[in-house]
Parts: sequence; structure tokens; C-alpha cells
Amino acid sequence: LPFYAGLAAAHGLGRDEALAAITIDAARLLGIENRYGSIEKGKVANLLVVDGDPLQPASRVRRLFIRGQELPLKSKQTQLYDKFKTH
Repeated sequence: LPFYAGLAAAHGLGRDEALAAITIDAARLLGIENRYGSIEKGKVANLLVVDGDPLQPASRVRRLFIRGQELPLKSKQTQLYDKFKTH
């Protein structure tokens, strides 16, 4: 999803509009903007922290929070990557 939003931004949508399209605008379309889609007091805290622009494919997710609880970013795939990567 962020890839396509970034692609739309690169083709004229605008970065802020592309980010809104996958956050608050999507929540509005679903009728859930009162609880989701933006960072505000009283809303559900679903957040991700990336090491760059969230619309750029090269950016990596560093931390993930769902309903205010941090989730581990480890999976079988990341464990295998760590095991076999070359330095």
C-alpha cells in the first residue's frame, strides 16, 4: 500500500495527499475516522516507525504499535535472514 501511495505521489498526487490517502482519507471512506486514521487523543494508537519516508520502498519499519502495544518485528523470515546474511 505505501508503495502505491508513493507512486501516486511521484506522479503528481503530492506527498501529503498520498499519505492522507492511506491514513485519514481511508478511514473516512470506511466511516471510522472518529477512531482511526490520525494521531489524536482518544483514537486507537496504531503506529509504525520507519527509518525514512514511509512512502519510499527502501524505508524499513523499525517499530510497530497496534492498539498501543508494541509488536515484535521478528518472524521466521527475519530470523533466517539474520542467520544467513553476510557481513
